[in-house]
Amino acid sequence: MDDLTYASVDVGRSYAGDRVIIQIWYSRDGNTLNHGNYVPVTVTSAGYVNVRSADPYTYFPDHAQINIFNTNYNLLASKEVYLSPSQGIQTYGAGDYDHSYICS
Repeated sequence: MDDLTYASVDVGRSYAGDRVIIQIWYSRDGNTLNHGNYVPVTVTSAGYVNVRSADPYTYFPDHAQINIFNTNYNLLASKEVYLSPSQGIQTYGAGDYDHSYICS
C-alpha cells in the first residue's frame, strides 16, 4: 500500500519546455483504481512528461488510459496501454529505443 505508480511518457522533443496537462486512468480487471486527476506538468528538455500517482493502489494496474491536454484542456494525444499486473517497469512504445514507461 505504500507503492506509488510513476509514469514517464515521451511526447516528443518539439514540446520541450511546454506546459501540458496529463491525465492517467489506471484500472485492474476493468475496475478503476484512481480518479484520473488532471496534473499540470512541464515537458522535460528530452521531451518527456513525468508524473506519479497521487495515492498508492491496492492492486497493480493492468491498464492505463493516458491523455495529454494543452493548458486549455484541449486533448492533444491519447494512448491506451495494457500492462502486466505485476511489480516492475512496464515499457511500451513504437520501438526498442522508446523509453516510455509506467512503473508500479
